[in-house]
Amino acid sequence: AALLILAAYLFLPRRGASPAPEPGGRFGKVQRASYGVRIDKILRGEFRSLEPVRSGVEPDDSVLYTDEAWNQIDHKTSARMGKLYAKRFEDEPEIPMMLVIDMSASGGAASTGASKREVAADAAGAVALAAAREGMPVGAVLFTDRVEKIIPPKTGLSHAKNLVRELIAFEPQGLRTELAAPLSEAMRRMPRRGVVAVFSDFNTRGYESNLSAAGHRHILLPVVVEDKLETRPIADLGSFDVVDPETGARGRVASDSAFARRSIDAALKARRDAAAHAIRAAGARPLYLNNEEGYLSRLVAYFQNGGRP
Repeated sequence: AALLILAAYLFLPRRGASPAPEPGGRFGKVQRASYGVRIDKILRGEFRSLEPVRSGVEPDDSVLYTDEAWNQIDHKTSARMGKLYAKRFEDEPEIPMMLVIDMSASGGAASTGASKREVAADAAGAVALAAAREGMPVGAVLFTDRVEKIIPPKTGLSHAKNLVRELIAFEPQGLRTELAAPLSEAMRRMPRRGVVAVFSDFNTRGYESNLSAAGHRHILLPVVVEDKLETRPIADLGSFDVVDPETGARGRVASDSAFARRSIDAALKARRDAAAHAIRAAGARPLYLNNEEGYLSRLVAYFQNGGRP
């Protein structure tokens, strides 16, 4: 059991605290990526109100003509009325977006390149800038085992840029991961239907009903952030000490044992499967991002493909 608990947090070394980075270079990378994030392809058709209208050359035509696509024709009304009716859609203004971003200590782990926390912050920042260009009010809930900071949704590119700088420089107080309360807070800040984008490793429990509620009330965009070692079989690295970055618990893992490696792999797979099940139950599809080079390019591709990884 102890091995499985340790495996749930991997055997990644905890990064020491470092000064907040100067946002110039990293901010520029996030800003460049944001130009490729196509929010409209994700939301196409999701926020349009339906109004059936009659289309034709003259109002008294016995047969009315329309240039609407076939799937926009109101077939039931046309059959009942004996005339051709089409559907007109109108975009709803100011679709709000709340970013729910995991800043817990487990996100400070990194086997290579950026930490999971940096990946989450960069990806959320790119989405925020792209949404601001679409005229969407953007806000954020930063969390650990508590709600660390709330940035109320506002419109404007300057607000989104300040939000990105806040994400890059933010230093959390808590250590553990508790996702339920931040999801509730995000929904409380959005009285009408909008977008909830979650950036987390989902390494926690008790959030499933909150995630499902978010998925049924809003468009849910779950981004599962992982270290690259969490996505491949554990190698034989001998015996080594491990530290749980969220609880401080210490242990020792003997990865030269085939049984130990299988146990670690099984624990990681179970954690991933549990998160995937919760996301599917909420009616969403996850985007998986790990900290290998090019994670922002994968984010851009996801949006340009209309929400398909």
